Amino acid sequence: MSLAQEACALRGLDPAQHLAIVRLKNVMTFILRRSPFSSDEVRLLQRAADELGFILLYAPGAAAPTSRTIDSIDPPEMIEAGTSTKDYRRLILAEDRAQFLADYPFDVRATTDDRPFFFHTTRLRDQFGAVFGLQMLFANGLAALLILFVISAILVGLFIIGPLLLGGSRPQRGWGGWLAYFGALGAGFMLLEVALLQRFVLLLGHPVYSLTVTLFSLLLGTGLGSLLSRRLSAERIGTLTVRALLAVVVAIALAALLVARVVDFAIPWPLAARMALAAGILIPFGALLGFGLPGGMRLIGRVRPEIVPWAWGMNGAFSVVGATLAIFIAMNWGFTVTLLVAAVVYALAAAILATRPAQALAQ
Repeated sequence: MSLAQEACALRGLDPAQHLAIVRLKNVMTFILRRSPFSSDEVRLLQRAADELGFILLYAPGAAAPTSRTIDSIDPPEMIEAGTSTKDYRRLILAEDRAQFLADYPFDVRATTDDRPFFFHTTRLRDQFGAVFGLQMLFANGLAALLILFVISAILVGLFIIGPLLLGGSRPQRGWGGWLAYFGALGAGFMLLEVALLQRFVLLLGHPVYSLTVTLFSLLLGTGLGSLLSRRLSAERIGTLTVRALLAVVVAIALAALLVARVVDFAIPWPLAARMALAAGILIPFGALLGFGLPGGMRLIGRVRPEIVPWAWGMNGAFSVVGATLAIFIAMNWGFTVTLLVAAVVYALAAAILATRPAQALAQ
């Protein structure tokens, strides 16, 4: 209903004149018209509903069903949640729709290409509470996602962070900044990858195409970037890696602003042309991403070779955490925000590394 209202509003239409809802038991029949309902059509709809035993919940100018009728068909779980079948009519006729949606117990805002999670209606304040209802584990995608995130975080703490802090064979002091850098690379890459996969679904028209083209292009690009980084001298690797990371931040910001417009422009093109466009965007993007890990490894290998295995572990562990975190952010705030968070993470990585090369080369 809120999606239909938003579509009408964007076209300068009064949603209340274009919508109707009838109900039989627990099945809603939803009607949206390009032209407004006439009074004759509403009377015809009311007569048909009466003859078939439906309840006309809303039509322009039609009388509202009695509260007794509504109360008799609302299941107990709706009443416990503070909702009612009357909310359909209330939403349609609300003078301030934004305020109604903000105050409603569930998040029923219109979905968008940036936030396309149609069945995600749990408010942020209630989401972690859903995790602890074990009956929700396999019945609710949000609960499964959050449980996966919690399990991943616990395992990272037990097998990466814990041994670093308490293990007998832990490396000497001074590992914190280095490992934060490699962890940021892992999380940032997955935040970026998940957001780009969704964005390019819109361009390529099918998740399989997006998965194939996006991953192939990014991995090809990162391979090329890694190859180029090997050709840099030891004296320049630190500075140029920092510059590459800052370029990634700029590229992510541009992607957040421009990819949706590129999709709108190119979506009528043939599939092969859209694939070529996606690859042309993503391969240079991947090349910039390819500098961070090998550049950092070359630097850390010069001064702290004993923590190279920890660096690999931290990078892989935060890749797992970053993947689930990306979906959590997108479900609540959208993929544009996910991209911007990735930009912040890469900026953090650049800031950490900027303090390291001079130290590394001086030793």
